[in-house]
Amino acid sequence: MSISTEQVIANANTAVIDYESASLQPDAGLLSFGGFKFNRFSVEETKLAMEIPDLNFYVNLDLTEQFFLGFDIDKATGKWWRERNASQIAEVLKNPTSISKSLPEFFKWLMSNKPIVFCRRTHADYVWTNNACKLLKIKNPIGYNEILDVPTAIFQATGEIKGYIKTGMEFANHNALGDCQRDGLQLAFITDPNAKLTTEQIIER
Repeated sequence: MSISTEQVIANANTAVIDYESASLQPDAGLLSFGGFKFNRFSVEETKLAMEIPDLNFYVNLDLTEQFFLGFDIDKATGKWWRERNASQIAEVLKNPTSISKSLPEFFKWLMSNKPIVFCRRTHADYVWTNNACKLLKIKNPIGYNEILDVPTAIFQATGEIKGYIKTGMEFANHNALGDCQRDGLQLAFITDPNAKLTTEQIIER
């Protein structure tokens, strides 16, 4: 039986958030941020959610504005981007928007259905969220004890392997939305009771 778009949206119970940053400091300037909502109990619905605009959020951000607001912009991080991710630089600089406007919109989208929220690293993505809120003087809607991290979920589900799940899909590296979708699909593979996770899919690193 096919699943309708409305069902996929209604069943979205989980969100993953991700940032690309211009620094590794707690008050890092943010190049972009993304979010992805999906049903972590269904691999099929998670894949369908990637094609539904209402379940995906992505913006590139204006670093000039952030510089004057007090965000940290690091020369060494810029060098890392040039040397490791040159192909993505043009993408993260496209159509930059104001973080003062975009972050509240992101929070409104994120919390509209009160999902369980994951990120890749709480010591990075959550700290950046919290410090952006402080600099912008807005409330962080995600409690410090509410956010979960993807690597720990994988570690627990795979018999304590530190690594990732091969999803069989290709995603752009260091793209905030692509990273969210990749992590969302990994969570679905370890949570969907009908998913047949094989040992070949579990990659240790």
